[in-house]
Amino acid sequence: MTMLAIYRSRSHALLFAQRLSSFGVKASVSPAPKEAGIGCGLCVKFDSRDYPKARAAAMQTGGSFKGFYGYGYREGKLAIMPVYR
Repeated sequence: MTMLAIYRSRSHALLFAQRLSSFGVKASVSPAPKEAGIGCGLCVKFDSRDYPKARAAAMQTGGSFKGFYGYGYREGKLAIMPVYR
């Protein structure tokens, strides 16, 4: 499953992506989907298998972090689901 780390700040999202890279996690930065409901933020996409590393990177990054979300399609529609762990 693909996961998203959603940020309200471009600089924090980019810093988070750099931290993930330093942990050996493959990630990409893109505009946050409108379904996430934050307006004009950015998200960092990564594989759910890397979630423990992503949590550690998010704690180091801080800032405008909104949360982690599962990302996928249900019945042909984009579904964004909050991850509570």
